[in-house]
Amino acid sequence: MNMTTIAAVACVCGSFSAAHASEARLDFSPPETAATANTDPASLENAPGLDVGDALVRSRASKWGQADTAWLTLGAGTSTDWDELSDINVTAAYSYFVDRDVEFMLELAIREFDMPGEDQIGINPMLVFRRHFALDDARDWSWYIDIGIGVMLSADDIPQDGTSFNFTPRAGTGLTYQVSDDWRLIAGFRWSHISNARIFGDDDNPSSDGVMFSIGLSTSWDRLFN
Repeated sequence: MNMTTIAAVACVCGSFSAAHASEARLDFSPPETAATANTDPASLENAPGLDVGDALVRSRASKWGQADTAWLTLGAGTSTDWDELSDINVTAAYSYFVDRDVEFMLELAIREFDMPGEDQIGINPMLVFRRHFALDDARDWSWYIDIGIGVMLSADDIPQDGTSFNFTPRAGTGLTYQVSDDWRLIAGFRWSHISNARIFGDDDNPSSDGVMFSIGLSTSWDRLFN
């Protein structure tokens, strides 16, 4: 085979290789899977074994202290005026953060009073304003101050020789702590007042001022009902 023939064969082989190089080029892009093809968060939430689904659910959950979130708080407490009137109570409250760390609450308390004469039970709805202050970067701890006003209805007079309708202003302070992903502990103390504001006359208003201690657990309304 002479040199001219060898050169011709090499030229033909080179042209064939170039023509098929692009066809033989490897595709290193990952194959499309069900998880990557469908990025709908709703589908990822139910995807077994996918941590990203859990992360999406957690990211949409209400965070404590976040604006435009609603919360349910269940609690109990006790109060005394260090003289004749004391009570134990259970409470349920719906609250809404109108701004970051600014909370308005609608609270309903059932209060059983230990007092001279017959003990009494009062139903005490309240409107409360509460301002929180985070105590650490993770917001696990907070300090709060609050103020509120309510009315109390009872079958008989509270205090003794008073009236069965009273106003219940209050002001206090306390701490909150995130005990789990779903629940936050709230504990505090406050000044608690009971009187009818003299709407039945000056001679029929034996008011009471006491200290109330309370404790409760709060959770997101969305977690419970959505």
